[in-house]
Amino acid sequence: MTHSIIDALLRHIRSGIYPMHVPAHKQGRGSNTVSAAVIAQYLYKMDLTEVPGLDDLSEPSGCIQDTEAAAAALFSADRSFLLVNGATVGVEAAILAACPPGTRIAISGVVHKSAIAGIALAGAEPVLLYTRLSSKYLMPLGVDPAEVERCLAQEKGIRAVLVTNPSYYGVCQDLEAIASICHKHGAILIVDEAHGGHLSFSSELPISGLHAGADIVIQSAHKTLGSLTQTALMHVKGQRVDHDRLASCLRLLQTTSPSYILMASLDSVIHRLSLEGESLVASAVANAREMRRVIRGLSGVSLLSPEDLEPVFSLDPTRITVSAADRGILGTELQERLRSRGYQVEFSDLLSTVAVTSYADDDDDLRGFCSAIEDAIADAPSRSSIGEKLRSRVYPLMVRAAEEQATSALSIRAAVLSHRREVLLEDSIGEVSADGVYPYPPGVPLLLPGQVITESVVDLIKELLAVGISIRGIKMREGSPVCSIVD
Repeated sequence: MTHSIIDALLRHIRSGIYPMHVPAHKQGRGSNTVSAAVIAQYLYKMDLTEVPGLDDLSEPSGCIQDTEAAAAALFSADRSFLLVNGATVGVEAAILAACPPGTRIAISGVVHKSAIAGIALAGAEPVLLYTRLSSKYLMPLGVDPAEVERCLAQEKGIRAVLVTNPSYYGVCQDLEAIASICHKHGAILIVDEAHGGHLSFSSELPISGLHAGADIVIQSAHKTLGSLTQTALMHVKGQRVDHDRLASCLRLLQTTSPSYILMASLDSVIHRLSLEGESLVASAVANAREMRRVIRGLSGVSLLSPEDLEPVFSLDPTRITVSAADRGILGTELQERLRSRGYQVEFSDLLSTVAVTSYADDDDDLRGFCSAIEDAIADAPSRSSIGEKLRSRVYPLMVRAAEEQATSALSIRAAVLSHRREVLLEDSIGEVSADGVYPYPPGVPLLLPGQVITESVVDLIKELLAVGISIRGIKMREGSPVCSIVD
């Protein structure tokens, strides 16, 4: 009898492929602490339940409470919560706490699908903020403060604003300005900081959500801080959010059988960062800057840089977005070429490949990755115009889809819970979507449940599918894409 998951894991480990992706500990390379070693040594013995002396995650009053207090002190929060259902459960709980049924929440087009789930659970109504796009990289950037001001001034009854910061690509928004605007209009600012837990530890990086004035911040601790996958933190600051209500909403959603192994992993990372956080992140930033210098010197490669962004945006340098489309290699193909050379990146999109660096990478690791990029494009096919051709086709579709902001015929909650049927994508125009449609990763929605499906969205989905982008919410039936609509 084979062990499918175990066998697959062992095959991957034995392949020696280097992880240029999350989690930040890079298969344990960055977990050289006494506490992390203890977790590995006593793995099964630590797999316990809430016996006396081990506290209770849902109502902490002992060791878990102490660790949450240490996290709050480390990140300058008023209260912090350990999450073992990923940042997803924190985003959902934050929306549930901030938005009673029937209220409104403004969201950017860069939100993760967990935000859509949270809106469905809360019975809230989303108001879409216009999201800026990059014509060079064909990716969403985020929202600028002027758009938040416009929305809150014109739209009535908005209780909260939710932004993702940084984006999957490392793009950061002007959170200080956005926080000030939100609070002027009496709205709560929720920041999905899944990819930004490290921002608190370096002045060389864009400002973190809590330091910018956000009310609730959720971090995937495993993505940039180095704890085990599925661990996260939720922080709350100030009195705009009822802390007890937030805790109550979290109890509704989080497992009643939390893993002590996961919580021990969070405890380990919190302790380490309290001692070494600034030096670890400083090392990561320095290594990433050197890596970026080398990549800029490669012929035919574009590297997402601050100068590619409008002044209202900034960039986390530890997130590496590389495009060789002008050498005829699309993002998905570059990903495969790098994997065949021993490096697995975080994800790829139409034009680009995204790699994640952390304090666990050393100089040799990153130099090797740069060499792999150079080698991967050395034999580029004679399709040098493909990048520009795709930009000319896809960018107008992205702009149309963003500007249309498809109308909602049903609430997200009603659409998700509705009776549904499947139709060919090409026959879905004018119908109401029963599911969200997300290129994954990064999980940024092209279509929300309850929205009327437009021709421009269908055209964009077809273009992405044609070049191999995986899209959740779209199934293939006998070679044709189908989607779910409200029956």
